[in-house]
Amino acid sequence: KPSECLALAAPDGHYVVQQHIAEPSLTDDGRKCHMKFYILLTCEDDGNRWSLYTYSDGYLSISPSVWHPDDISAETQVTIVRSERCATAQAWKAWPQVYPKCRDAIVNIIRKAVGDRKLEGRVGQRQFEIFSADFIADAASRVWLLEFNMTPVLRDESEVPHAHDAEMVRSALS
Repeated sequence: KPSECLALAAPDGHYVVQQHIAEPSLTDDGRKCHMKFYILLTCEDDGNRWSLYTYSDGYLSISPSVWHPDDISAETQVTIVRSERCATAQAWKAWPQVYPKCRDAIVNIIRKAVGDRKLEGRVGQRQFEIFSADFIADAASRVWLLEFNMTPVLRDESEVPHAHDAEMVRSALS
């Protein structure tokens, strides 16, 4: 129960809360990971026609330590090291199986938001949003949405030559 968890929390403590995945997908060296990928959403000036584009690569965020279900330390449970592209990660081969599931989940979420009028276009104005979505996969390649980032960090090619967002931005704008 949430009340039981809150009773254990220190007032000045820092916590990450997410759905427990009993058997998360792990890198080849046994570390927990999640995926972050980018989405471009546009609306035509009629305020009704939406287009959704997903960039077919993303970042793999990896925990610093080898995962074990009994180790609840941040170094094991929190996936914070974002230095590899999903499509080319040598230590994690699941991206081709999980990307279509992540993409389809985003399509369904956006479709529902538009259908429920939670996402409304502005008549007379074309608009766009670039945002990211974080997913975690389990050992059976099922995907779980962790969060949307409406102001994603985009990395500059000159700052991080091996893991930057320049190609994604160029693709989105061309």
